[in-house]
Amino acid sequence: MPFHRDFDHQDRVLRTTIVGPVTLEDIDDHLRALRRRRGEGRPELIDAREALPGEINPRVLLIVAHRARFLIGTRTLERRAVVVSNDLSFAFARRFAAFVAGWLRIGVFYDMDTALEWVRRPAWAEKIARMTRVASL
Repeated sequence: MPFHRDFDHQDRVLRTTIVGPVTLEDIDDHLRALRRRRGEGRPELIDAREALPGEINPRVLLIVAHRARFLIGTRTLERRAVVVSNDLSFAFARRFAAFVAGWLRIGVFYDMDTALEWVRRPAWAEKIARMTRVASL
């Protein structure tokens, strides 16, 4: 399985690394593991710089989005940051983020430090920042 998970107790971030080709079954296994370990309630930093699309195409991404919603159910999901190494991976990750935009926040980054900073940022801090920007207009 190309997904490797580790929970960093110091910064309370679930760190997932994806290496090699990814299949729909691999993604399903990852989602089930998150549900079993209640990992969906923790922010996740996903290092996908060494991931290969395998059988994943835009249609499969939509299937993954629907399966993720079904597997996770009504639980509240913390944000996910995905770090990629090329434009094709960036486009795929952004497309997936668009498919799940109504119920899951996914940020896509080229830089690991920026992604970690974003995923650590509490949701309430982001809401305050948005409200401050709107109030200043």
